[in-house]
Amino acid sequence: EIEKVMKGEVKEEQRPPQGKGKRKKKLKPVKELPKSATEQLLKQYRNALDTALKIATCYNVKPIGGSTLILCNVGSNMRHPCTTARGLGKPRTVQEVGILLGLMCKYSCEQCSTYVYGHEKFAEVSLKEGTILHNMETVLADAARLVPGEQKGAVPTALLASMLVERKSIDNLVLLTDAMNLESEEGRNVMDFLKKYRHLVNPNLLFVSVDLSSKSTGVSGTITPTHKNNIHLAGYSDQILRFIAERGDTGQLTYIENIDKAFNLKEVKVSALLSTSSAIPSLVPEKTFLATTSHWRTIRVFISSTFRDMHGERDLLTRFVFPELRARAHALHIQLYEVDLRWGVTEEESRSHRALSICLNEISKCQYFVGLLGQRYGWIQDEYHCPDSPEYDWLKGYPSGRSITEVEMYHAALCDPDKANGKAFFFFRNKSLLEEVPAEYREDFSSESPATAEKMERLKSEIRTSGLEVYDNYPAKWLGEAEGRAMVGGLEDFGLRVLHNLWNAIQKDFPEGEQGDAISQATAAHNSFLETHSSSFVGRKALLKSAMDLVQEESDGALVAASGKSGSGKTAFMATLAQMCMDSTQTKFYVLPHFVSAVPDSTDIVSVLTRFCHEMKRRFGVDLEVPEGYSDLAHTWVEFAEKSVANAGQNAKLVMVIDGIDLLEDKHNARAMEWLPEEIPKGVVIVLSAVEGGSCLAALQRRKVPPKVVVVGAMDISDKAEMVRHQLSKHRKTLDESPFNNQMKVLLTKKDANNPLYLHLACEELRVFGMFEQVMTFLRKLPSLLPALLQEVLTRMEGELGAEVLSTSLVLLCLARNGLLECELTSSLTSFFSKEGSEVMLPPMAIARLLRSLQLFLQPTNQNNSDLLTIAHRDIKKAIRHSYMKGVASDKERVFHALLAGYFKSQVDPSGEGLYDGTDERAFCELPYHLMAAGAWKELEETVCNLNFVISKCRLGLAHHFLEDCSPSTSDLPPGKARDVSRFIQLNSVQDMKSFVSRNLHILITSPALSLQQAVNEPSSSAIAKRATEMVKKSPVPLFKWLNNPNEVSSCQMTIPSSTTGPVLSVALSQDDGLFATGSKDCVVKVFELSTGKEVHTFIGHAAGITSLCFVGKRRALCSASLDGTLSLWDLQEGHRITTMKGHTKSVHGCAADPSGKVIASVSWDKSIQVWNGLDGKRIATLKVRDSSTPLNCVAFHPEGQRIVVGSWDAKLTTWDTLAQKRLKTMKGHKTSVQACAYAPSGRHIVSSALDGEVKVWSTYTGSAVGSITGHYSPVHSLAFTPTGQYLVTASSDKLVKVWSGTLGKLGASIGPTEFGYATSVALCQSRRRVIVGYHDGHVQIVSLQSDSQSTILKIHNSPVLAVAFVNTTQMMSASVDGSIKVWTVKSAANQEYIELPKHTAMLTCVVWQSKGFASASEDMVIHVWPHKDPAYKKKTKDGVKPLATLRGHTAKISCLAFASDGYRLVSGSHDCSLIIWDLLSYKQLKVLNACHKDWISCLDISMDYLITGSNDFTLKIWNLRTDTEKTTLTGHTSAVSSVAFSQGCIVSGAVDGSVKVWTQKGVEITTLHCHKLRVNACLLDVKKKASTQWADIVEEEEEEGGSSKIRLQDVSVITASDDGTVGVWKPFVPNEVATLVGHSDRVVSVAATGDNKVLSSSLDGTVKLWAPPSLLTAPSPGLKKKSTVAAHTGPVTSASFSENGRYFVSSGRDGHLIVWDTKEGGGKEDDEGGLEKKYVINVSDETAIGAVFFVKNMSIAVGTDKGFVHVYKFSPEECPTLVKAVDMQMDRQPITKIVLSGDNNCLLVGSWSKQVAGMDRQRNVVFHMKSHSDWVVDISSTDKDASFSLGLDNELCQWKHTNVPKSHEVQAVGKYKPSTQKDGLLQVMCDVGSGYLALGDSNGYVFLWNKATRRTTLTRKLHGRGVVAMTTIGEDDCLLVTGSSDATVKVWRVVCDYSPSLEQLGLYYCQSCVTTLASCYRPLAEDGNITDDDDDSESERDGKILIVAGDSLGHITLLQWSEAV
Repeated sequence: EIEKVMKGEVKEEQRPPQGKGKRKKKLKPVKELPKSATEQLLKQYRNALDTALKIATCYNVKPIGGSTLILCNVGSNMRHPCTTARGLGKPRTVQEVGILLGLMCKYSCEQCSTYVYGHEKFAEVSLKEGTILHNMETVLADAARLVPGEQKGAVPTALLASMLVERKSIDNLVLLTDAMNLESEEGRNVMDFLKKYRHLVNPNLLFVSVDLSSKSTGVSGTITPTHKNNIHLAGYSDQILRFIAERGDTGQLTYIENIDKAFNLKEVKVSALLSTSSAIPSLVPEKTFLATTSHWRTIRVFISSTFRDMHGERDLLTRFVFPELRARAHALHIQLYEVDLRWGVTEEESRSHRALSICLNEISKCQYFVGLLGQRYGWIQDEYHCPDSPEYDWLKGYPSGRSITEVEMYHAALCDPDKANGKAFFFFRNKSLLEEVPAEYREDFSSESPATAEKMERLKSEIRTSGLEVYDNYPAKWLGEAEGRAMVGGLEDFGLRVLHNLWNAIQKDFPEGEQGDAISQATAAHNSFLETHSSSFVGRKALLKSAMDLVQEESDGALVAASGKSGSGKTAFMATLAQMCMDSTQTKFYVLPHFVSAVPDSTDIVSVLTRFCHEMKRRFGVDLEVPEGYSDLAHTWVEFAEKSVANAGQNAKLVMVIDGIDLLEDKHNARAMEWLPEEIPKGVVIVLSAVEGGSCLAALQRRKVPPKVVVVGAMDISDKAEMVRHQLSKHRKTLDESPFNNQMKVLLTKKDANNPLYLHLACEELRVFGMFEQVMTFLRKLPSLLPALLQEVLTRMEGELGAEVLSTSLVLLCLARNGLLECELTSSLTSFFSKEGSEVMLPPMAIARLLRSLQLFLQPTNQNNSDLLTIAHRDIKKAIRHSYMKGVASDKERVFHALLAGYFKSQVDPSGEGLYDGTDERAFCELPYHLMAAGAWKELEETVCNLNFVISKCRLGLAHHFLEDCSPSTSDLPPGKARDVSRFIQLNSVQDMKSFVSRNLHILITSPALSLQQAVNEPSSSAIAKRATEMVKKSPVPLFKWLNNPNEVSSCQMTIPSSTTGPVLSVALSQDDGLFATGSKDCVVKVFELSTGKEVHTFIGHAAGITSLCFVGKRRALCSASLDGTLSLWDLQEGHRITTMKGHTKSVHGCAADPSGKVIASVSWDKSIQVWNGLDGKRIATLKVRDSSTPLNCVAFHPEGQRIVVGSWDAKLTTWDTLAQKRLKTMKGHKTSVQACAYAPSGRHIVSSALDGEVKVWSTYTGSAVGSITGHYSPVHSLAFTPTGQYLVTASSDKLVKVWSGTLGKLGASIGPTEFGYATSVALCQSRRRVIVGYHDGHVQIVSLQSDSQSTILKIHNSPVLAVAFVNTTQMMSASVDGSIKVWTVKSAANQEYIELPKHTAMLTCVVWQSKGFASASEDMVIHVWPHKDPAYKKKTKDGVKPLATLRGHTAKISCLAFASDGYRLVSGSHDCSLIIWDLLSYKQLKVLNACHKDWISCLDISMDYLITGSNDFTLKIWNLRTDTEKTTLTGHTSAVSSVAFSQGCIVSGAVDGSVKVWTQKGVEITTLHCHKLRVNACLLDVKKKASTQWADIVEEEEEEGGSSKIRLQDVSVITASDDGTVGVWKPFVPNEVATLVGHSDRVVSVAATGDNKVLSSSLDGTVKLWAPPSLLTAPSPGLKKKSTVAAHTGPVTSASFSENGRYFVSSGRDGHLIVWDTKEGGGKEDDEGGLEKKYVINVSDETAIGAVFFVKNMSIAVGTDKGFVHVYKFSPEECPTLVKAVDMQMDRQPITKIVLSGDNNCLLVGSWSKQVAGMDRQRNVVFHMKSHSDWVVDISSTDKDASFSLGLDNELCQWKHTNVPKSHEVQAVGKYKPSTQKDGLLQVMCDVGSGYLALGDSNGYVFLWNKATRRTTLTRKLHGRGVVAMTTIGEDDCLLVTGSSDATVKVWRVVCDYSPSLEQLGLYYCQSCVTTLASCYRPLAEDGNITDDDDDSESERDGKILIVAGDSLGHITLLQWSEAV
């Protein structure tokens, strides 16, 4: 077009028509320009157009990641004009626009295949060098050849079908065509392909169809998408590319969902749950195997009675009634205590002055009251002795002369009967008992006097008329005296009545399952705490006013912080502030208070936010669901607050008061305040209190908008005085403040009087001081400092309570890390004071008095919860330690820890028999801690290694906690204790148990009930498995036994299970291996402890998936890169985000930090490299190549820092200097996009991986490829070196992690070690079939490299052999250090002929051999040159051979010799560091090179014109023999170089440390072989290559010719001999695969490696796995028999089938292999483990996969292939199956999906993708076809004798007859049914259940029971998290159903088949990957206990074994035995 304009050939009428209303401009004639000018201008225009296309393609469009397939229609229907292609010059056809758009798309894709298609043909488009326009011309020409005529294009179904059959993986499918009708055949074909492809290969495939013939551009309005990933576009625009890229990027969707979290935007949240309707059947939850945790509540029951006459009743209650009540209450998670203060004390002891106040105080703490009355009235106090405080004021007006019992009953119930109704119960004994009581005891039961009798009757009458529950006249009878007490009996009715009354009341007040009440109880507790502390607050009015002003004045959201020193009164201040807000009349405040550590669970941030959300939902009607995980809570609770304010009304404010944030547990970085939003919502005020100078306050002040701080400082004099007045006024006391006796002043001038704690303690001391006249003296003596005052208080309390009781109690509370429950303290005290052999129970009265006194030191308790008794203040704890735990007393710590351990042991193991069947979670947590603190290491080991303990702990959801038990921190322990702990951690038994829990962590967390099953399936020789097996035998439980367990400890040491964070995209390790971090697809970064898997940080802040992570410094910071285009720098010490690093314009895909942590580099799809400051995250530089137009994927730092390597989409690697900001090298060699790169720890090599699965090794210094690693068949996404460089780890989409040697090189063969000592020399014969090895003791060994058995050993010398060589095919030469040289011929091991050459006069040092002769040198600096051929060699004479010449010239010992390639020169090296080049024609020196090395020259070799020398100075040097000059120096060895070989441009050098290095002639180090442990004495290099080609040219040839070099790297060999006695034959350029780590069920996308060679991997399956070091992976367990290899097939297992007798089964795979297995190995005993033997492997086909297999009854095997054939094999146990016939099933050569035997046993039924079922008779003839399906046949069931069912992928069931069918007849279905299913689910498997049902499994995890008679679905259950892919049944009616799923689980269900069928889950087993097939059989036992091979299955299931085979997607075969508990 441009050319025509330039030549003036375009006339006005030829111009393209313009739009309406536009004036036409006349085109002026243009003079024709000169040809040169025209061509130049045309070139400029073309370049401009290319640039425009490049900008549109590469810069304006987001890159399209992954693999893309583009199909472009070039048929005749694409040749009409494209109406939307404006701005492209002349009118363009739809075909041209489609090709242009396809090419632009191809240029934007990471990996892309483009096809053009016509009617029946298609061809792949290959891009050539040039621009889009150049390639467009080529494609147009190809299209013209492909569709020459008028043929419409049709989507190539053959291409799509091949993708299904071969399971080719793509991420995006783009279809460029004209208007395609989805209802047409072509449209249906495409939609059908999409459904099946998503079902079989990639469920997330993105499909984009573009209708280029549309008249408008945008989303098609005529097509409604049938799938969320189907996009239908119309018209042409370069914006289509942008749409495809962004729609295909799931990160974009995540970005939209999470943008509010990153940028603090308000989210309009929509519930993720679907509303249920009546149309969907109710779903019964499956058995979850989960641990359940509940909120424990506490109930106290007070027992009131007179003293002497109620012994029998109280004994009955405490011994029988209350134990029964406790057991019942325990099921409701209620702890029940009875309070009987009469028990354990005499009546006289109970008459103390303090008794009444203690009793009344205890009644106030009880929920229920039991009153017992007989005729005795009880003790009457002259006056009521109670403290002068308000709670006892009512006693002042209470009538005097009343008994203690009556006062108790009045206080508990009679003062307010309505309130006590249902909580207080009274029992009156029958008076007739008195008649039975003997006279001598009657005084104990009768009234004390007539007056008391009258009072008793009045009391009973008042109770009877109160409306309270009364049991009047309960029967009793006299029993007599027992243990000195008068006892009554016959109290059964009384006991039952008490039991029923209390139990009914408990059930009513504490209903079962009302755990939601835990929130309300916690809220009530916080409110009660608020009231208590606000009521005691005085003074500081100005401070309160300023705080109230801040809360009231802020119109927007506000954050206020109250700070102060510890003990300054912050809690009381916060409580008062909250109360003032509640009482405010000016502003409508709604207050939510929270006091950290005030109530249980109040320190967990998840509990805090959960409670707030529930409270806001309840109080304000917020219509949101409360999330469970921290990640969601941290964001959603703010939305709850916003909605609460909105619902509260105008001008309302929500005030959230959180006191004591420093006391929050540091889970989820709670103390870093990351859970607080950056912007507080309008109308919300958050008030926090924090310790002055603490980390929490610092975190608050780091916020963008810091909080307004209110400082709670020292009280002024008036505030202090008011506090003292208020405190004393509670007890009716005051201090004199008169001028001449100012007691208040004396107190307030004390030094620590500014501290509220000091004043509180002082007031308590004044309260108990009884002499008012001596108060001044008391105050003056009062200590001025808080510690001294505390000591004085403790001294006073010792006098009141007893020093031992007080000290013991306080020490126990001080040592308990989380406080103690009242029952725990009481029981521990009882144990402590009990004498040996007898238990001494402390009386309840004494306990009550103790606890009341201790309240002075404790946190306030909550009556409604099982609160802990906790020391309230650190100063109090310090005083306790100073008084009772200092010096010698500190030794008692162990005693007290042991005391607590004893109590907790009794709770976890009530029977004391090691069963550990307790249910107290707290006891399970505390026991190991106290055992360790007590130094009870043996008992601790026995506890944590007890399998019962481990199982119980896991069942309680404490698996993570157990790992902490096995790995306690030693950082805060003294050195001695730390050493003890370290020794304990290293115990083998502890390590084994920790390993067991760690390896099974993901199962023990999600399904803790499987703990015992996992233990049983440990290696059978392990102590864990043996103990578990014993437990199962003693108490059988239903479980799966893994029969083909390889008896090796799993390589996976820990699995962090999937959670709400979804797929884990990245993982990183800290430099000290202490922490690891994960980044997930849903934007969450988590940090864990490596040793325990415990989560220590959670970071939220990105708006899209986390693609890369790196630790910055050792543990200082963490950097995360995200698809949202930003990076974040997180502080790991404080747990907050340091900064957000912005600079990239597109998604960031890689980040790395230098070793020092000072510099961070990041790469992005915006094609740039950003360099950041690692300390503050500020950008340092932007690195970008001007001509680069390709996105960047990965980056890695050099070990020394400064340099980085970057991988990009254009298959290149680039190295940069970040300091100089310049590009260094570009490395080319990959064929596809580079996915990952890393520097070797040595810095000498770079390793990179690509999208095609290839891994390449590059030289850092030259940039050339030096090797490649192949082993994965899918993209390799990540790689990492271990820190030492010993191993390289790769992770791939094939779900595998592979471990390779850190350098290239694989050991091919090894010789020795032998008894002959060091291997001193080695030589290879010319045929490469044999080697000679010389040894230190004079022996020579001739070894065949082709057969290990062919070896000849000869004793040739009496001294060490110095050198060996092959003279010719029959003769060999050897030399010894004693100077002897022998040439010999071997006729046999006992017969050899040899001649010995004349000896040197000194010891030989070296001998060298070549075709023209050989030379030898000795310590006397003499060289002898010997002839090659001499008749004397054949004579047995010593003097027959003489040297040709003797050479002298060195001044020190000659260490090495080498002949030049021409054979006429000899080079010698010496300890004098010189080289001499000798002329062998004249025997004179040609050249002397002095000072060649800094130390001795130890070895040398020559190749062509180059000389290589090695030295003791650790270096090698290359010399040019033409110029006699040094060429280069090779450095890298870390010890002296001891040997060298040089051939074909390749250098091999061995060193004293045993290492061998391989170099190019150019000086590039290729690899290091860690060959030996000791000195390498000799090395040889064997290159199978003609001499005309240098080995060093291989790299260049591979780069230029695509790897077509004549030298094959695998043909290069290195042979080494060492002082360790071995000779190794190595392939230096072949990668050495050390291990394959199998366990992930989805793509593995990231790996890291620890310093001890452990491997960490993350996967899209949502898990992170820690793997054992490779050195441990291949170590077999001792004494174990070899079982079958678990990895059976190299691809997914497709089918399995048992033989009729169950002994054998067959499996098939997509690898084309059929494997026959024998299950008989175990011996057949009932209690034998069994095993699995791989008996035969048959390669059915190299070209096609096997889809189905069936074991026919006549011991033949039917195998169905993807080519539509059924291969029939004859099977015999004694020989390999032989092919009988390959039958074409006449089903269009489509893949076969299922083979079963018909119900009448007469034919095989075969299902296929051809939508047919075929029948094959016994003669292997196809006899019929059933063609009633409209889609693939996926399963067949044929248990009926005359009819069968088949299932199609269209969710349709067909029923048809298979009997009496004429040959070659087409069978019609007698019924077609559509079972009701769940939305979008595809039925994919079925089996018969019972006699009348079919079980159908779908792709969403549902199973449906379909009634054959009614033709209806009668049961729907969701059984799995992902699709159900396999099912099998065992038994008939009430059978077992076994289901296998893509969620990698196998489950067993009991099916009850009746009018209302049901499913009950019995078992669960976790496989290593997605289950693909199942088979089962029942093997009955014979009478002798052996498993019978007979076909009789009439025995019951309990008399045999149930075997289940599961195959998975990774090729594993798992043989399971299911056992039910009997």
